[in-house]
Amino acid sequence: MRAIFLIAWKDIKNAFSTPLIYILLGLFSLVSGWLFFNILVGYVDRLQLLSAAEQSRISFMQEVVFSLFSNLHFLLLFFVPILTMRLIAEEKKQSTIDLLYVSPINEWQIVLGKYLAGLFFLFSMFSVTLVYPIILLGAGLDDWPVLLMSYSGLFIIGSCYLSLGLLASSLTDQQMVAAVVSFVGLLLLWMLNWMSQAVGNYWVNEFFSYFALSNHFEKWVKGWFETSSLIYFCSFVFIMLYLAVKNLQRRLW
Repeated sequence: MRAIFLIAWKDIKNAFSTPLIYILLGLFSLVSGWLFFNILVGYVDRLQLLSAAEQSRISFMQEVVFSLFSNLHFLLLFFVPILTMRLIAEEKKQSTIDLLYVSPINEWQIVLGKYLAGLFFLFSMFSVTLVYPIILLGAGLDDWPVLLMSYSGLFIIGSCYLSLGLLASSLTDQQMVAAVVSFVGLLLLWMLNWMSQAVGNYWVNEFFSYFALSNHFEKWVKGWFETSSLIYFCSFVFIMLYLAVKNLQRRLW
């Protein structure tokens, strides 16, 4: 465990000594804040155009909370590949990964250390949005369990995307290539959701629907906790990390 934390700490320290992580945090804060402001203002403007009877049928949770977290989820498509592109690819390009290979550290420890650092970056990125629940509470929302479920769902699916990005970073020594591969992989996962809605066959629809990460995320955000979703998230992360480990072990083949 100590080796894993040391690898993670080295990556965290190196990342915060460069401007990239600060640019990403600032950009995510700016875009997410703009989205939150527009969603909230749009909700208020819509209410003003409706009668009292029609206003009672408008759900604050659906129009604001679910919409906000759906948009934050969409932003992960663009930010996670940038967060993960340098985790292993940079080590390969600078040949510093050879120092890890000759040290008494195995591939699982390397991958888990890198993944732990990525989770810290992800948590740092989400922490800039913690002001939103305070504003929502001030706007009359008092459903803390739903907010907690929404944030946990966002972090869990972000963790899944992170594992895929880490796998992409292990495949190459070029950061931009890793980012593109990661983005394409995440885009394909999103397409599974679209395919599940477009296919008419029930069984094919169910197949695509189950393997689409976004479907499980939407259930989670709406408070529909399902053990199958949790198992799927954990299995996805394990498979991606396992493939990353196997890719690092290719040098021994």
